[in-house]
Amino acid sequence: MIRACACGLRTVCPQSMPVVTSALIAANVAMFVLTIASRTLQYKLGLFPVAVAGGQYYRLLTSAFMHYGIVHILFNMWALYVVGPSLEQLLGRLRFGALYGLSALGGSVLVFLISPLNSATAGASGAVFGLFGAIFVVSRRLKLDVRWVVGLIVLNVVIT
Repeated sequence: MIRACACGLRTVCPQSMPVVTSALIAANVAMFVLTIASRTLQYKLGLFPVAVAGGQYYRLLTSAFMHYGIVHILFNMWALYVVGPSLEQLLGRLRFGALYGLSALGGSVLVFLISPLNSATAGASGAVFGLFGAIFVVSRRLKLDVRWVVGLIVLNVVIT
């Protein structure tokens, strides 16, 4: 919703806190800490195609908050920190949250479809790649330089 903010603009306030981005980072970090404390949590919430095929569809979303190691979560949360606040400001909190959730779900569905049934995956990479795509489209639409986004996407594809 467009409304006046403290700075007097009739738009999303540029000084507003990226609440959804911060909440998503906090949720991912909290789940990472819980996974370290309980190794069975990774097994219960991770993306195992056999389990999803058996009806445990919740894993398509819960796996997006699970990470395999400190480097994995650091890269994903850094990427979310880089693109999240800008997108949240441009799209608004609700649309940004929906974009993140749908990107996470889409990434998990793709992994489910192409991964071997006996594999296990986890991570926010699908959601992050969805955000990369969105920031690319928004930047192009606003006629902004997109080279940095392309570089970020290439770097993450290489890492992934």
